[in-house]
Amino acid sequence: MSANATAVINDLNRLKFSSLGLYGRQSELETLQNAYGRLGKSSSSNDAGDHKNHMNLVLLAGQSGTGKSAIVKEFKTRICKKETNLLFVSGKFDQQSSTPYAAFISAFTQLCSDIQSLEIYPTIRDSIQEAVGTDYKLLRDLVPNIGELVDREDESDAVQDKDGDEEQDKEAYDIVKSQQRFKFLLQRFLSAVCKPEHKLVLFLDDLQWVDRASLDLLEIILTDSGLEETVLVVCCYRDNEVTEQHSFSERLRHIQDKRKQIATTITIGNLSPQIVHDFITELLNMNPLETEDLAKIAFARVNGNVFFLIQFLTALRDAGYLKCDLGTMKWTWDKSLIRRSSMVAKN
Repeated sequence: MSANATAVINDLNRLKFSSLGLYGRQSELETLQNAYGRLGKSSSSNDAGDHKNHMNLVLLAGQSGTGKSAIVKEFKTRICKKETNLLFVSGKFDQQSSTPYAAFISAFTQLCSDIQSLEIYPTIRDSIQEAVGTDYKLLRDLVPNIGELVDREDESDAVQDKDGDEEQDKEAYDIVKSQQRFKFLLQRFLSAVCKPEHKLVLFLDDLQWVDRASLDLLEIILTDSGLEETVLVVCCYRDNEVTEQHSFSERLRHIQDKRKQIATTITIGNLSPQIVHDFITELLNMNPLETEDLAKIAFARVNGNVFFLIQFLTALRDAGYLKCDLGTMKWTWDKSLIRRSSMVAKN
């Protein structure tokens, strides 16, 4: 068989998941888009709707594999098509990381890079320079590349090392003052970046592994009245790992009490049997009646978990249990072989 013929056969036997887009999540996407649409609407205006009751925080809660991040990705695609100056940055918490602010560092590093690609970059750069000046050095641990956005004529360290004989109470006082200055400068920096004409969406993933320093930072952002009209924070977490006693749950209650508003929570469950059927039908480009038996087997195996559904179908294809017949140009499968297989354990 020629190399070209092999390539054609391999292509025919590919399962093109990326061509399907997002399945069965229109309601969740609409909720996200509505939350973004509330930004910039005064809470006293007549069209504010539930703006008064909901803060600029959306939580996507669901077990691993339900497609939370995929929903946010599609949300980003849709709103970025409409608003060319929108800033959309993301960070992910890591169970193995001991670095404070890890997700924020990633997000704000991306933010500084993205700002420089905007047509209005000179205006934003001037605003940042005016807001933080040479004190930007206090933010370098959180925003490593902030120096690219400000005038760096003065390269002396903003915070000098303490004298070894300095009294402990003076050190404690300086630490508190430094923390207050850090909070103030962060708010100034974000206020300079985030405007009605170039809003910010901050996406934080895997919040079940958030560190306490990052929770402090999240509270600073969410309780700043100057940011509530220009910043939308979107967080994903595994709800089976975040209990009422989890540090995030406790902090969320505190923030909501402080704001006198609640977060918008979207619970992401597994796909229904009908959605799984529709998914497989479109994936294989076949008639719904033809795919009914495969869809039932697939749902029974993965219980509608989209991550495991993709794994299951891929495993069937790799094993030859699901393949494209070159004669009919249709996908075929052996029900008995699939039922006896153990590629994905039944839930």
